[in-house]
Amino acid sequence: MRTTVLAGAAVLMFVTGSLYMAQKDRDRLFALGLKGGTTCVAFCISVWAGVAFGGWFAWLICLATLCCAVADVVLGMNFSAGAVVFGIGHLFYMAAYGTKVRIVPAWVLAVAVLAASMYFVHCRGKAALEKVGWVEWLYCILLSSMTAMAVLFACQRPGQGSLMTAVGAVCFFLSDNLLVKRLRTQDKGRAGDYAVMFFYYLAVYLIAAGGLFHGGL
Repeated sequence: MRTTVLAGAAVLMFVTGSLYMAQKDRDRLFALGLKGGTTCVAFCISVWAGVAFGGWFAWLICLATLCCAVADVVLGMNFSAGAVVFGIGHLFYMAAYGTKVRIVPAWVLAVAVLAASMYFVHCRGKAALEKVGWVEWLYCILLSSMTAMAVLFACQRPGQGSLMTAVGAVCFFLSDNLLVKRLRTQDKGRAGDYAVMFFYYLAVYLIAAGGLFHGGL
Protein backbone atom coordinates (compact mmCIF):
# COMPACT_ATOMS: atom_id res chain seq x y z
CA MET A 1 0.00 0.00 0.00
CA ARG A 2 2.79 2.42 0.90
CA THR A 3 4.46 2.04 -2.49
CA THR A 4 1.15 2.39 -4.35
CA VAL A 5 0.20 5.58 -2.49
CA LEU A 6 3.65 7.12 -2.95
CA ALA A 7 3.56 6.31 -6.67
CA GLY A 8 0.12 7.88 -6.94
CA ALA A 9 1.31 10.96 -5.06
CA ALA A 10 4.29 11.29 -7.40
CA VAL A 11 2.00 11.13 -10.45
CA LEU A 12 -0.37 13.68 -8.91
CA MET A 13 2.51 16.06 -8.17
CA PHE A 14 3.75 15.66 -11.74
CA VAL A 15 0.30 16.49 -13.15
CA THR A 16 -0.42 19.49 -10.92
CA GLY A 17 3.15 20.74 -11.25
CA SER A 18 2.87 20.55 -15.04
CA LEU A 19 -0.43 22.44 -14.90
CA TYR A 20 1.27 25.12 -12.81
CA MET A 21 4.01 25.52 -15.40
CA ALA A 22 1.40 25.78 -18.16
CA GLN A 23 -0.69 28.37 -16.30
CA LYS A 24 1.94 30.53 -14.58
CA ASP A 25 2.05 33.10 -17.39
CA ARG A 26 -1.71 33.07 -17.98
CA ASP A 27 -3.60 33.12 -14.68
CA ARG A 28 -1.25 34.15 -11.86
CA LEU A 29 -3.51 33.44 -8.88
CA PHE A 30 -4.70 30.09 -10.22
CA ALA A 31 -1.10 29.15 -11.00
CA LEU A 32 0.03 30.05 -7.46
CA GLY A 33 -2.74 27.84 -6.10
CA LEU A 34 -1.50 24.98 -8.25
CA LYS A 35 2.06 25.62 -7.15
CA GLY A 36 1.24 25.50 -3.45
CA GLY A 37 -1.26 22.69 -3.98
CA THR A 38 1.42 20.50 -5.53
CA THR A 39 3.57 20.89 -2.42
CA CYS A 40 0.47 20.11 -0.32
CA VAL A 41 0.57 16.59 -1.79
CA ALA A 42 3.96 16.17 -0.12
CA PHE A 43 2.47 17.72 3.02
CA CYS A 44 -0.23 15.02 3.05
CA ILE A 45 2.48 12.37 2.83
CA SER A 46 4.24 13.92 5.82
CA VAL A 47 0.95 13.96 7.77
CA TRP A 48 0.55 10.27 7.01
CA ALA A 49 4.02 9.62 8.42
CA GLY A 50 3.15 11.72 11.48
CA VAL A 51 -0.05 9.78 12.14
CA ALA A 52 1.67 6.44 11.53
CA PHE A 53 4.78 7.02 13.65
CA GLY A 54 4.19 10.12 15.78
CA GLY A 55 7.08 11.82 17.52
CA TRP A 56 8.79 15.16 17.11
CA PHE A 57 10.66 14.15 13.97
CA ALA A 58 7.57 13.35 11.90
CA TRP A 59 5.54 16.38 12.99
CA LEU A 60 8.43 18.80 12.50
CA ILE A 61 8.75 17.51 8.93
CA CYS A 62 5.01 18.21 8.57
CA LEU A 63 5.49 21.80 9.72
CA ALA A 64 8.46 22.26 7.40
CA THR A 65 6.52 20.96 4.40
CA LEU A 66 3.55 23.15 5.27
CA CYS A 67 5.87 26.17 5.36
CA CYS A 68 7.10 25.25 1.89
CA ALA A 69 3.52 25.10 0.57
CA VAL A 70 2.75 28.51 2.06
CA ALA A 71 6.05 29.93 0.80
CA ASP A 72 5.21 28.77 -2.73
CA VAL A 73 2.30 31.21 -2.77
CA VAL A 74 3.96 34.03 -0.80
CA LEU A 75 7.07 33.92 -3.01
CA GLY A 76 4.94 34.73 -6.04
CA MET A 77 3.66 37.87 -4.31
CA ASN A 78 6.72 39.06 -2.42
CA PHE A 79 10.06 37.36 -3.03
CA SER A 80 11.74 38.39 0.23
CA ALA A 81 8.71 37.38 2.32
CA GLY A 82 8.60 34.04 0.54
CA ALA A 83 12.30 33.50 1.28
CA VAL A 84 11.62 34.18 4.97
CA VAL A 85 8.85 31.56 5.05
CA PHE A 86 11.09 29.06 3.27
CA GLY A 87 13.78 29.87 5.83
CA ILE A 88 11.37 29.04 8.65
CA GLY A 89 10.68 25.77 6.86
CA HIS A 90 14.41 25.01 6.83
CA LEU A 91 14.53 25.66 10.57
CA PHE A 92 11.79 23.07 11.07
CA TYR A 93 13.67 20.61 8.85
CA MET A 94 16.83 21.14 10.91
CA ALA A 95 14.90 20.78 14.16
CA ALA A 96 13.57 17.44 12.87
CA TYR A 97 17.02 16.17 11.88
CA GLY A 98 18.39 17.49 15.15
CA THR A 99 16.24 14.97 17.03
CA LYS A 100 18.09 12.15 15.26
CA VAL A 101 21.69 13.26 14.79
CA ARG A 102 24.72 14.23 16.81
CA ILE A 103 26.36 17.42 15.55
CA VAL A 104 30.01 16.90 14.67
CA PRO A 105 32.74 19.28 13.38
CA ALA A 106 32.33 17.84 9.87
CA TRP A 107 28.84 19.34 9.75
CA VAL A 108 30.21 22.83 10.45
CA LEU A 109 32.79 22.32 7.70
CA ALA A 110 30.10 21.13 5.27
CA VAL A 111 27.96 24.20 6.01
CA ALA A 112 30.94 26.46 5.37
CA VAL A 113 31.75 24.69 2.08
CA LEU A 114 28.17 24.84 0.81
CA ALA A 115 27.73 28.49 1.79
CA ALA A 116 31.10 29.39 0.25
CA SER A 117 30.15 27.62 -2.97
CA MET A 118 26.99 29.73 -3.19
CA TYR A 119 29.04 32.87 -2.55
CA PHE A 120 31.64 32.14 -5.23
CA VAL A 121 29.05 31.05 -7.81
CA HIS A 122 26.57 33.88 -7.32
CA CYS A 123 28.37 36.79 -5.68
CA ARG A 124 31.61 37.23 -7.58
CA GLY A 125 32.32 40.88 -8.23
CA LYS A 126 31.50 43.96 -6.19
CA ALA A 127 28.33 44.78 -8.16
CA ALA A 128 26.84 41.33 -7.56
CA LEU A 129 27.82 41.39 -3.90
CA GLU A 130 26.16 44.75 -3.30
CA LYS A 131 22.81 43.35 -4.48
CA VAL A 132 22.76 40.69 -1.75
CA GLY A 133 20.71 41.72 1.29
CA TRP A 134 20.58 40.28 4.79
CA VAL A 135 17.60 38.07 3.91
CA GLU A 136 19.59 36.41 1.13
CA TRP A 137 22.65 35.92 3.35
CA LEU A 138 20.55 34.40 6.13
CA TYR A 139 18.73 32.13 3.70
CA CYS A 140 22.06 30.97 2.26
CA ILE A 141 23.22 29.90 5.73
CA LEU A 142 19.92 28.18 6.54
CA LEU A 143 19.81 26.29 3.22
CA SER A 144 23.43 25.17 3.60
CA SER A 145 22.85 24.13 7.22
CA MET A 146 19.71 22.16 6.38
CA THR A 147 21.39 20.37 3.48
CA ALA A 148 24.45 19.46 5.51
CA MET A 149 22.34 18.22 8.42
CA ALA A 150 20.24 16.01 6.13
CA VAL A 151 23.41 14.43 4.75
CA LEU A 152 24.69 13.99 8.31
CA PHE A 153 21.40 12.26 9.14
CA ALA A 154 21.95 9.80 6.30
CA CYS A 155 25.52 9.15 7.47
CA GLN A 156 24.66 8.60 11.14
CA ARG A 157 21.33 6.79 10.58
CA PRO A 158 21.88 4.88 7.31
CA GLY A 159 18.78 3.48 5.67
CA GLN A 160 16.38 4.00 2.79
CA GLY A 161 14.44 6.75 4.52
CA SER A 162 17.44 8.80 5.59
CA LEU A 163 18.96 8.42 2.12
CA MET A 164 15.74 9.75 0.56
CA THR A 165 15.90 12.66 3.01
CA ALA A 166 19.50 13.48 2.09
CA VAL A 167 18.84 13.28 -1.65
CA GLY A 168 15.79 15.49 -1.17
CA ALA A 169 17.81 18.10 0.71
CA VAL A 170 20.47 18.13 -2.01
CA CYS A 171 17.71 18.60 -4.61
CA PHE A 172 16.46 21.58 -2.56
CA PHE A 173 19.96 23.04 -2.61
CA LEU A 174 20.23 22.53 -6.39
CA SER A 175 16.78 24.01 -7.04
CA ASP A 176 17.46 27.18 -5.06
CA ASN A 177 20.86 27.67 -6.65
CA LEU A 178 19.38 27.26 -10.12
CA LEU A 179 16.74 29.82 -9.19
CA VAL A 180 19.34 32.30 -7.97
CA LYS A 181 21.38 31.81 -11.14
CA ARG A 182 18.28 32.50 -13.27
CA LEU A 183 17.50 35.64 -11.30
CA ARG A 184 21.08 36.92 -11.48
CA THR A 185 21.41 36.31 -15.23
CA GLN A 186 17.78 37.23 -15.97
CA ASP A 187 17.39 33.90 -17.73
CA LYS A 188 13.76 33.51 -18.80
CA GLY A 189 14.18 30.23 -20.67
CA ARG A 190 11.57 27.55 -20.03
CA ALA A 191 14.13 24.77 -19.60
CA GLY A 192 15.69 26.47 -16.58
CA ASP A 193 12.25 27.13 -15.12
CA TYR A 194 11.32 23.47 -15.43
CA ALA A 195 14.63 22.42 -13.86
CA VAL A 196 14.05 24.66 -10.82
CA MET A 197 10.57 23.27 -10.21
CA PHE A 198 11.56 19.66 -10.94
CA PHE A 199 14.30 19.65 -8.30
CA TYR A 200 12.10 21.54 -5.84
CA TYR A 201 9.11 19.20 -6.07
CA LEU A 202 11.43 16.20 -6.01
CA ALA A 203 12.98 17.64 -2.84
CA VAL A 204 9.77 18.10 -0.85
CA TYR A 205 8.46 14.74 -2.09
CA LEU A 206 11.56 12.75 -1.12
CA ILE A 207 11.90 14.38 2.30
CA ALA A 208 8.23 13.77 3.12
CA ALA A 209 8.21 10.23 1.71
CA GLY A 210 11.39 9.39 3.57
CA GLY A 211 9.45 9.73 6.81
CA LEU A 212 7.43 6.65 5.89
CA PHE A 213 10.60 4.57 5.82
CA HIS A 214 12.48 5.85 8.86
CA GLY A 215 9.67 7.42 10.90
CA GLY A 216 10.18 5.08 13.81
CA LEU A 217 13.91 5.69 14.20
